[in-house]
Amino acid sequence: MKRIFFSAAALLALAPGVRAEPSGKPGRIVSIMPSNTEILFALGAGDSVIGVTEFCNFPEEAEEREKVGSFIHPNIEKIVSLHPDLVLAGKWETSNAAPRLRKVGLRVEEIALPSDLEGIFGSILKIGGLIGRKKEAERLAADLKSRVENIRAAARPEPEKPTIYIEVDPPNWTVASKSSINDAVSVLGLKNIFGDIQASAAQVSWESVLDRDPDVILLFRPTRDDILKRPGAEKLRAVKLGRVIADVGQDKLNRPSPRIVEGMEELAARLKELGFR
Repeated sequence: MKRIFFSAAALLALAPGVRAEPSGKPGRIVSIMPSNTEILFALGAGDSVIGVTEFCNFPEEAEEREKVGSFIHPNIEKIVSLHPDLVLAGKWETSNAAPRLRKVGLRVEEIALPSDLEGIFGSILKIGGLIGRKKEAERLAADLKSRVENIRAAARPEPEKPTIYIEVDPPNWTVASKSSINDAVSVLGLKNIFGDIQASAAQVSWESVLDRDPDVILLFRPTRDDILKRPGAEKLRAVKLGRVIADVGQDKLNRPSPRIVEGMEELAARLKELGFR
């Protein structure tokens, strides 16, 4: 099916007077990043959210909002038709959504993808400032930081950190050094076997996983059975010792939102069951 593109003139006609001053408290917000959506609701601004992506599935109320495509390919025409006074977008090199939306007169604020836990707290504070909920953001960030420190304090000191392989998507897509998950597992007392790669994510070879032989395997999208079907999987230390974890919610750990701390607490509990904490 061919996508119908509106002309710039048509888009402008749909968007009269929608641009709000940066200092104004927005009442009609479109979020085109699931993590930003979660932050907005966590700050108590859910009633102001009028549009979200098809991947925004938390909290449940977010699924009731108008859908505006995906965070990679947002539906510009749909966003304009909602007359938002603020669009919260993600920021990365290949995204062109923000300049396109600004071109038709919308106020767009971009939130950079955090590379660590501090970056998530920073996103919360930035969004809180943008929507007039600075105090709520400060309280939320402080609570999350306190919980992270409790997790860190509970991690059993080891002469050498146990290693972990994290597969977020098959085949062999993993997180690297510039990701909040890499920071999260470090707080938990683990070492990401691909934490030496200078990127947020990378597709590695299965042979390199076998070579690095992790103590723990954490799976988001593939199942335990998927892993066991791969050649040589039975030789991995994590497999032989029953340390393959596939029951911690992927959205909690994989999204740079407040729920990452909840995911860390769940993972800490699983690690304790496995004798690591």
